[in-house]
Parts: sequence; structure tokens; C-alpha cells
Amino acid sequence: MSNQHTDPELTLWAVGDGGSAEAQRYTRIVNKHPGEHYDQGALYVSVHYEPHGVCAAIVPFHGPQVHTGCKVAPAIAAGNTTVLKPSEQAPLTLMRIMDLVSEILPKNVCRSPSSNILGQNGFSFTGSLPVSTKIAGVVGKSTKSIILKLGDKNVLVIFDAIDLDRVLPVAIEGAFFDNCYACTDTS
Repeated sequence: MSNQHTDPELTLWAVGDGGSAEAQRYTRIVNKHPGEHYDQGALYVSVHYEPHGVCAAIVPFHGPQVHTGCKVAPAIAAGNTTVLKPSEQAPLTLMRIMDLVSEILPKNVCRSPSSNILGQNGFSFTGSLPVSTKIAGVVGKSTKSIILKLGDKNVLVIFDAIDLDRVLPVAIEGAFFDNCYACTDTS
């Protein structure tokens, strides 16, 4: 995406937090999953993948670039359109990303919500357990697809045979790189 756009802000999105890298990863799956076919003797089973339609992507306040790339790109690659809903605490960076994305994609393929997002066909949420419980309570009453990425931490195990002078700087960066907000931060 950023390879074809000269806007320095879009380049910063690509390099700064990996959003464009995530988006480019999913461009490789477009039209690659036509379905599955199984010969079951007297029966022939065929599985067809179809888009959900409009999917809501609810992103947290931290790392808006990578969260946007991780949610919007796979939805679009699978043939869906998206409504991107940022946290109220999200930096204005996300709104600028939306402006840049709207210049690249066809109209309404990715947009900010103008109404209640609970009317969409699919959901992807990254955030806290209390909010995910509310979303699951509403969405779970239907047959809509939902993906919940909740706050978790990653354990860092350092074995006795490891050179601590070499490992400690990496361990500290892994724990504090995103001010301890990212679920990928080590504990």
C-alpha cells in the first residue's frame, strides 16, 4: 500500500508501527481460498467461503497502526468491507490513517462508524475483558462472527545457561517497549 503512495505520513505508518506490513501480508491471500472439496465415496462435499459483508473492527488506543492493519486488511482480503471504531482515547493518528486509507481504497470499503456498529455482520475487538463481555453479550445472541483479542501477557523464561548481559536488554525492551500496553509485552 505505502509503496504506491508518496505521502510521508503513510510511509511513517508503514515503517513506524508495522501497519502497512500487516496489510501487505494479507494481500497475498486475496482469491487464494476458493474453497475445499472432499470426495467421501458416494458423497462429494464442497465447502465455499463467502464474505460476511460489513465487519466492525474495534481497535484499542495504543498501536493504532498495527491494530488497523491487523483488523482491516484480513477483512478486506476476504471480500468484506469494514467499519473501523477507535477507542475514545485513540490518538488522532488513527483518524489520519483513515484519511490515507480512504484515498487508496474504493469508497466505503473502510470507513469510520456513523451509527451503532452492532448492526454489522462480523466483529473483531481488541481490548479489555469488561468491554468484550458487553460486546459478546449483545453479539452472542445472534449468529454473527466475533473475534475477541483480550489483554494478556507473555511470560519470558530465561534459563540458567543464558548470558544475562546479552538477554536483559532485550527482556527489558520486550516488557516496556509499548509502555506495558501491548499484549505482546513480556512479563
